[in-house]
Amino acid sequence: MARFSCGNVGQQSVEEIWNGDAYQKFRRCMASGEREKICWPECPRLRDGIDDSVADGENAAFMENYERNLDEIEQRATVLESLPRIWKTCGSTLCNLDCIMCYQDRDDRRSLPVSFFESLVPFFSTMQEVQIIGGEPFAIRRLRQFMCDFPRERCPDARFSIVSNGTLHDDKTLQIVRDLRVSWMSISMDAAYEDTYARIRRGGAFEKTLAGVRKWIEVGRDGGFPVHMAFTVMRDNVDEMPMFAELAHQLGADVLFGKVFGTKADQHRIDPQALRRATTKTSDFIEALKPQMPLARLTLSSIT
Repeated sequence: MARFSCGNVGQQSVEEIWNGDAYQKFRRCMASGEREKICWPECPRLRDGIDDSVADGENAAFMENYERNLDEIEQRATVLESLPRIWKTCGSTLCNLDCIMCYQDRDDRRSLPVSFFESLVPFFSTMQEVQIIGGEPFAIRRLRQFMCDFPRERCPDARFSIVSNGTLHDDKTLQIVRDLRVSWMSISMDAAYEDTYARIRRGGAFEKTLAGVRKWIEVGRDGGFPVHMAFTVMRDNVDEMPMFAELAHQLGADVLFGKVFGTKADQHRIDPQALRRATTKTSDFIEALKPQMPLARLTLSSIT
């Protein structure tokens, strides 16, 4: 998959980036079916694993933009009049862990400027989903504030999705999510056992994170949204894929499988035979549970 920048919010407005040359190139690739140039192969959206259609929104401005966006996608337009519906926001690379395979440099303290969050205000009414990632989102003060301040009563159609490492689960953090409309949450663990977790997710504590997963799953049940457990397949954990699926099932979660990105610590050097054995065992476990772990089934097929 080729990687390229679509713009710089420190130098351009969101509107300039949205219909800039890079985004037009992105849309041409999508329209021509050349998705492998720009998309992760395990993306659930490419495998029909996500239905983000809206039958009837509460806000007229939202529905007008939603319908216009669908029309422009159907027309394979490269310059859009509609505004972005789904936003993925990495407020900072700041994280409280130092994962062995992470492509983000822990000495890198880049953050989105405050002006970026201020520039989002005109888009609030047409937002469908805001995906919050990091670093660790709950360790990033500006992202926490953004979630706390979001005017959910004025924007009833906006939902949040959150990717976290599950290490922060104090009452105040849990309440931030309880106060939001959430579509899903994903907790990255990458290990089924304590020693593997300690080696991969340096700075974290396995049992403490598991306690957090249990809390977040309970918050999800109360709020009516799923909490997934994420497993990045790499050299040091490939054998634990089936055990991780069993652990997630015991806790009441589905699994998001993905393959490691980058070459840090040689974690991309996965033994092919070990990978085949692990995916076969994992697939057998998941298939026996039909239809309880649909996300695991979808994403597992992309690993090999």
